[in-house]
Amino acid sequence: MLETDSGHTALALLDRGEPVDLLFTDIVMPGGISGLELAHRAGERRPDLKILFTSGFTEPDKFREGALTVNAAWIGKPHTIAELREKLHELLGS
Repeated sequence: MLETDSGHTALALLDRGEPVDLLFTDIVMPGGISGLELAHRAGERRPDLKILFTSGFTEPDKFREGALTVNAAWIGKPHTIAELREKLHELLGS
């Protein structure tokens, strides 16, 4: 597992070619890049990258409208380990 402290650092990891199966990001993040922007930029670099969004706020409109359904899922906060495991299974199929 790789961890970063910002969206920019996460993108740098992807640019270095680090093996990444899934990006788990909050919608609201410090550092000048939102989770949605991070996902967009990460998806440009790695089109098959699976993305799991989380937020303590209401499910984003983009999910309710079905705009983020390919390789992406959303889980609200707080969530249990079992709920997280289920979402990861949905995305990764393992």
